[in-house]
Amino acid sequence: MAEFRDVVAGTAAVERAGGGGPVVFETQGVAIQDVATAALVWHRYLRHDSPGSNSL
Repeated sequence: MAEFRDVVAGTAAVERAGGGGPVVFETQGVAIQDVATAALVWHRYLRHDSPGSNSL
């Protein structure tokens, strides 16, 4: 499990199931953190060049 600050900083090390499985995000019920995380992921997705790639 990664700390929120590491996710936002882009330094979180995330192990993927089987080397290419999905990354699971578990919400902790703090709405502002959930919104900030969703916005960060969405913006990184929009900037990504390869639509088929799993990396953000």
